[in-house]
Amino acid sequence: MMVLFPLIIFIVAPIGIFIVFSSSQMIQGFMMRALHPRLGRYSYAFVGLSVPLISIVTWYCYDYLTPTNFNPGINEGADWVPYQHGINLSRYLAAFATQGFVTIFTLLYFEAAVRYRSRKIVILSALFLAIIIGVFLGYREAMNQYQFIDHFSR
Repeated sequence: MMVLFPLIIFIVAPIGIFIVFSSSQMIQGFMMRALHPRLGRYSYAFVGLSVPLISIVTWYCYDYLTPTNFNPGINEGADWVPYQHGINLSRYLAAFATQGFVTIFTLLYFEAAVRYRSRKIVILSALFLAIIIGVFLGYREAMNQYQFIDHFSR
């Protein structure tokens, strides 16, 4: 499992990311194409203000275009409830947060390209931030798993 799982994630994750974020990134790209020649750096504010609406597109692509239950039948029991589609506050806020990070990265990358500066700094900074966030989330998940191990070892 430890050999196959990273390979499977390496193949599946980019496809899922493309499905979820391609529509919202195209909308933002069209906005930048239309606004940046006229407004310059002020167009970033309009793209930033569009994030709450674009987050709905991101949520829709995630909720309806990606598979929701990989193991049908495994979790079915007396209290089993199928995945419920629809937007609520927590789902919208999750889409808003992820779309906000993607938009910030895109604007920083675009700014570096427009100013003819190295985009490697933007990419390496985002990679470093992703590693730091991954370490903290992995640690939190490991602590949750250790509770189960301690519970069953008694």
